[in-house]
Amino acid sequence: MASPFDIISAVTKITTFLIDWTEARKSQETVIADIQQSLLSIHTNILLHISALPNPNPRIIPALEDLFVKFKQIQQDLEVWEESKKKTLGKLWAFVNPWALLDQLKQDKEMIRDSIQILTITVLLVAVMPETDPVKPAAVAAPRTPSLTTLSVNPEVRKFWDRRIGENSPTCSADQLVKALARHLNRPFKKNATKTLLLRLDEYNLGTITLSAFDRFVCKRSLLDALNSLDILQAPQGNLSVPVHKRTKSDQGHSRKEAESLQPLLLVIDDEPKNIQSYVKLAQSHGIKVNTFLSTATAKSWIDGNEAMLRKADKISKLRVITDNSRWEPIGFSSQVTPSPSTSSNVQSGHVHDLRAGESILRYLRGRQYTAPVLVTAWQSIANTTYISDYTKTGSTSSPIVRDDFILALAGKKVEDEWWLGCDVKPKAQVKPLLVWIDDELEKREIQIKEARKMNLQVVALDSTEKTKAWMLANKLTLRRMDNAHLLRFISDNKRNESPRFIDPPPPKAMNHNAGKELIQFIRDDQGYRAPILIYCWKASLTTYVQDWKGVGSTTNQGVLQVFFEALAKRRRDDEAAWAKVGATLD
Repeated sequence: MASPFDIISAVTKITTFLIDWTEARKSQETVIADIQQSLLSIHTNILLHISALPNPNPRIIPALEDLFVKFKQIQQDLEVWEESKKKTLGKLWAFVNPWALLDQLKQDKEMIRDSIQILTITVLLVAVMPETDPVKPAAVAAPRTPSLTTLSVNPEVRKFWDRRIGENSPTCSADQLVKALARHLNRPFKKNATKTLLLRLDEYNLGTITLSAFDRFVCKRSLLDALNSLDILQAPQGNLSVPVHKRTKSDQGHSRKEAESLQPLLLVIDDEPKNIQSYVKLAQSHGIKVNTFLSTATAKSWIDGNEAMLRKADKISKLRVITDNSRWEPIGFSSQVTPSPSTSSNVQSGHVHDLRAGESILRYLRGRQYTAPVLVTAWQSIANTTYISDYTKTGSTSSPIVRDDFILALAGKKVEDEWWLGCDVKPKAQVKPLLVWIDDELEKREIQIKEARKMNLQVVALDSTEKTKAWMLANKLTLRRMDNAHLLRFISDNKRNESPRFIDPPPPKAMNHNAGKELIQFIRDDQGYRAPILIYCWKASLTTYVQDWKGVGSTTNQGVLQVFFEALAKRRRDDEAAWAKVGATLD
């Protein structure tokens, strides 16, 4: 989460930029001039004074966070308005109506007016109720100030926020909002509610939710209807059944026809058109409709304006998105609250290199409940795409082969889809098969492990069950991809001298006679991996449990171990007869 000084600096810089931006364009549109005057007012009368404070009162910060979110929306609208006036770039440009955007800018003007009121009210409250006075005498009444929630458009939102959050609190945490809504509606929420609300309402990753963002989300709907759109509410207590519309044969036939008639759609966000020409042509040659965008803001605006069509395409798996990880965005339109050292100097022609651009559009899509696959492309910044592990159906790559397969899968071609899931994905042909070896006496397995590596296998060696579980959970995206491609196998001993928990410092070790069986249960039953598993031990008669799972065997024979290695190295799947049994031997 950004510090108070970061927030103050970011809001001041954005306001200054917007003032300079509107001044430089000298637009004849009255609404642009009005916005500029409002920005000048808030900058001169409030922000400059707050910026000069050596120790700003923390109670001012929520109002500034609210202001930051609103100004980010205004920035986006101004950029899209300017881009919409440019000439269209053939089929690669998704056109947006500039007249509709002018109406939006008029709403933005009113939003700035509201922001001035919020900051004024907050500063006044802080002034008359200083933080250094822990107890205010009852005889001294604070001047009556208007409630911040009077600025809320939706009356139900206003009532809820006044009662459950606080009439003069412009922000709250996602967890606080979920608990307050649960009490207000007397309804339990699903486990994913906090994360879902944070994705939807905290678009710029401040770690907080503003009243204005919540109000815009609910809009003219009831609270219940708005929350139901996110699917985060549990069924009311005492009502375990939820009415379900039974699909008739006519419905199913209509859905099939609709799915067949809808053209697959690929959205591409990249600031360098020359970088995307080859794969845009590839997509179009396979019947895919492609819409491209030069910036995050224009992509968001177009998505908002075409929601009905996109929801339909998303529902029937005919929508995919490719975005670059970093983009040159207009200064002030970057997704970063404060530029990092690597970006602050990278300013050219009024643009800043936004290293979070890929995550920004990804967070936006997932926050609005789009489930479409998203592939983040990157070159030098590929190491900075680890954030994709926080989102579903997402991958990152620097490989044109992986990217092209991602596109061909949308066209319905028979490629190994889902290989692209994970961070920094390489083409399958370039990836070494993975052997995970679990044994408490790994020093005695050095010869076999060296032999496996000579066969061009990756070998991960772990010495306990709990350590293996932790490693697998931390690398689940890679392991899922390897498992689906039949490039993953496990070897384990039957019993191990190991600690019962993987913590620091570790508890005393004890002999676990069920180590092999427990590991199989975790891999197969708990995690659902299908990868072959071989128990390599000294006494096979103690491993009859391997018969309970498909693709699992045991052996004491080093020759069988060699067969198990070779099949993985050669990417074969037809060797189970040689080892998937109790006490396998070479006949």
